[in-house]
Amino acid sequence: MPLVWLIMLVLLLPTGAAAAPNADVLIMDDQLLLNEQDPAALDRHMNRFVSLGVDRLRVSAFWDQIAPHPGRRHEPTFDAASPTAAQYNFASLDRVVNSAVQHGLKVMISITTPAPLWATGDPSRNDRFWKPKPDEFALFARAIASRYGDRADEFAISNEANQPGWLRPQSYRGSYYAPHHYRRMVNAAFPAIRAGSPRDTIVVGELAASGSVNRGPGSSIRPLAFLRAFACVSRSFHKLSSGRCKNFKAPRADVIGHHPYSFYSRPTHHSANRDDAAIGDGRRFLRFLDRLVKKHRLI
Repeated sequence: MPLVWLIMLVLLLPTGAAAAPNADVLIMDDQLLLNEQDPAALDRHMNRFVSLGVDRLRVSAFWDQIAPHPGRRHEPTFDAASPTAAQYNFASLDRVVNSAVQHGLKVMISITTPAPLWATGDPSRNDRFWKPKPDEFALFARAIASRYGDRADEFAISNEANQPGWLRPQSYRGSYYAPHHYRRMVNAAFPAIRAGSPRDTIVVGELAASGSVNRGPGSSIRPLAFLRAFACVSRSFHKLSSGRCKNFKAPRADVIGHHPYSFYSRPTHHSANRDDAAIGDGRRFLRFLDRLVKKHRLI
């Protein structure tokens, strides 16, 4: 995944058509911005973004960079939902968000893994992406939304959960695991973010455009296959209610985010596998989402 993304959100129009006049141009470079401690240098970066025509900055709230004692296996005692908890380290994110707002940029914050070890399903694994605890994630998400809701207007629930670099295991014993775990994270975090920032937009999904044919803890999942499992429907969109779909609760979203980048193909190219969704698959992807909504498997 590139360190710098320049993402244009466009209406999915026929080949050769222009972008929608109200399309936002977003830029993201966490490595450049979150590691910058010089306010003057941050201002220069923001000025450059504005000169390029950027409308919005996307920046990550990395859980393990902000939470206290991320390397410990036992949870520290603190108010994890508080936007002013002294144990949190908001300094880097504060600098970036404040500079973006001062330069007239809208802000989207991606609340995401890696998690502190004490908030993972098995701290003894020393794996900060392993089964992050949904309830703990929701407390962190509320703290972020409460702290930045007056400056950011969009909050995303995790990043590319269909990739093992962000959530593990992807599959377990030959069946998908990550989509169901992500659903639990969304169902916990959505109301928490809404409580912390009632009027802002909550983005769900943020999936990568492609995945693997393999099933294993470290094998990525194709986005449409991920979303079917996330919504507990079969390939023919029949509702599933057994196994990890038992007691299914339809996840809520204001917006479905998707990262349709394709490194080696033209934007008009259609993915060879119909469970992938690159830029050229936009119309099919939207029809797919419509079916999930009509089935009341996504609200």
